[in-house]
Amino acid sequence: MLKKVVSILFVFFWFIPNYSWAQDKEIAFDYTKNLEIYGNLIKTLKMSYIDSLDFSKLNKTAIDALLAELDPYTVFIPQSEKENFEYIRTGEYGGVGVSVAKNKHDNVYISNLMPGQPAEKAGLLIGDKILKIDGRDTKDMTNDDLAAIFKGIPEQPFRLTVERFGESGTKEYLLTRQKIKVQNIAFSALLDHSIGYISLRLFAANSANDFLNAFLDLKAQNIKGLIIDLRGNGGGLIIEAVHCLNAFMPRGIEVVKTKSRVERNDYTYRTQRPPIDIAIPLVFLVDELSASAAEIMAGAAQDFDRGILIGQNTYGKGLVQNVVPLNYDTQLKLTIGRYILPSGRKIQKLPDSPSTPFKTLGGRVVYEGNGLTPDILMPAKIHDPVIKDQLERLFVLQFVNEYMSENKNIKLDDSFEVGESILKAYNLFLVEKNYIFISPLEEKLMALRQQIEKENGTKELVNLLKQAEKMQNTSVRNTDLQALNELKLLLRAEFLSRKFYREGAEKRNLNRDAEVLKAVDVLSHLPSYQALLKPLNR
Repeated sequence: MLKKVVSILFVFFWFIPNYSWAQDKEIAFDYTKNLEIYGNLIKTLKMSYIDSLDFSKLNKTAIDALLAELDPYTVFIPQSEKENFEYIRTGEYGGVGVSVAKNKHDNVYISNLMPGQPAEKAGLLIGDKILKIDGRDTKDMTNDDLAAIFKGIPEQPFRLTVERFGESGTKEYLLTRQKIKVQNIAFSALLDHSIGYISLRLFAANSANDFLNAFLDLKAQNIKGLIIDLRGNGGGLIIEAVHCLNAFMPRGIEVVKTKSRVERNDYTYRTQRPPIDIAIPLVFLVDELSASAAEIMAGAAQDFDRGILIGQNTYGKGLVQNVVPLNYDTQLKLTIGRYILPSGRKIQKLPDSPSTPFKTLGGRVVYEGNGLTPDILMPAKIHDPVIKDQLERLFVLQFVNEYMSENKNIKLDDSFEVGESILKAYNLFLVEKNYIFISPLEEKLMALRQQIEKENGTKELVNLLKQAEKMQNTSVRNTDLQALNELKLLLRAEFLSRKFYREGAEKRNLNRDAEVLKAVDVLSHLPSYQALLKPLNR
C-alpha cells in the first residue's frame, strides 16, 4: 500500500517536467525535495503512528488539498470514482437508473427513476426513503458516497433498506448495477405556433447524432422555429456541442478556441459538416446551471447572431480540462487553458472583475466576466426564497407522498391541476412540520439585535431592529402571485412525476413554463425575433 501511495504521488509530481518552466533546476530541486519529504512522512506514519492507517484515504485527502490550491476543476480521480467521469466520454455508466436527493436533515429520497432499469424493475418508487445501503445508515453518507454507489462498476450488487410512506415496516431491495446508456435528449416536442422544442440534457458521446435526429423529426413537421433547452446542462464533450451547432451554421466556421500557456495545447474548433438549416430562427434557454459545452454552443450562436438567449446568466465555466492517466488506474483531470468565443470574450466567470464589452458579428454588445448574459433576462423558475427553502428541505416531495397515500384514487393525467384543496393540504403540512422560514437578512438582524442587547445598547435601537425584523418577516411571508404560481408548478410536476417520471412531468408542464412561453412568443413573431438580433441604436 505504501508503495502504491508514493508511486501515485511520483507520477503526479513528475508529470510537471513536461512543461518548459519545470526545466529550471531550482524548481526541479524544489518539487523533488518535497516529493522526498512526502515519501518519508508516509513511511514514518506507517512505521510509528499509534493506530493503523488507511493510506489510500490519506493520500486522496492530501492530493485533494493540494489541488484545491489551484482551481475547482483540477481534480484527482481515484479508481473508485472513475465510472463517474467515464460516462461523459462513453455515453454509458454502471448504475441502476435512480436519482436520489438529500434534505437538510440528511434524509435520502428517491427523486427519479429511469424506465426499464433495475431500480424500476425491482419495484422502487419515486418518494421512497432510503434508510440504509448495505446496512450503512444513509444519514452518515455524503453526496459523494451516494454517487459512488449509484454510479459504479457494473455487475456489482448492493442492498437498499427502504421506507415507503403509508406502509408499515421497511422493504429490502437487492440491486445489481448494469450498463446504462445516457439519454442525451430528455425529450422533444411540437409546441403551439409550429415551434419545435428539444431538451438537450448533456453533451456525452453521440449527443450530436441524437440531437440531429430529434431536429430532423421536428423539421419534417414543418416547424417555423426551434427552442433548444440547455437549462441544467452542465456540459460534456466540446466536439459534440460543435457538431450540434453545425446543424445551423456553414462548414468551416470557428465556434470556439482554446488558449493555453503552452502553445501546443491551443486548439480551434470549427464546424466540419454541411449545415441542415441556416435560416430557421433559434432560441436557447439557459440558466445558472448551463455550463462549459452548453455555454460554448449558446455563446457561439449569440456571437454569430444565430439565435436568441433567454433565461438567467450561465454558470461561467470556461476552463479547458485534459484527463491525464496515472498509474493504478487513477487519473488527473487537469486545467490546461481557457475557452474563447468567436467575439474574443471568455466564458469563465470572474466575480471580482468588471464586465468587459465585446461585439457580435452584427455589432450587438455582449460581455465577459459573468458567464453568458441572455438577450432576454427572466427570473429563475424558483425565484421565491421561501419556496426555494421548502424545495431544498424536500417538503414538496414528502407532501406528495402523504397526499397520495391518503388519496389513492387521484387521477394523474394531462388535465391534472393543483387546486385549492391541494394548496390547503400543503399549508397544513407545513404547519404540522412547524415550518418557519428565516431569511439570511432576518438572521443577520436577529444576531445584530442580540449583540446590541448583550452590550446594553439603547432601547430605541433595539426596538428599531425588532421592527426591521418584523417587516422582513412579513415581507417574505406575503405570498404573491408569482410565488403561488411557482408552488403550483412544482406541486403539479411532483404529482405527475409519480406516473410519468421527471421527464414526462416536465414535458406536460411546458405550456406553463414561463421561459418556454416567452420563447414561443418570440419565435412566432418574426419581426420581434429579428429586432432582437440587431444592435441597439445609441
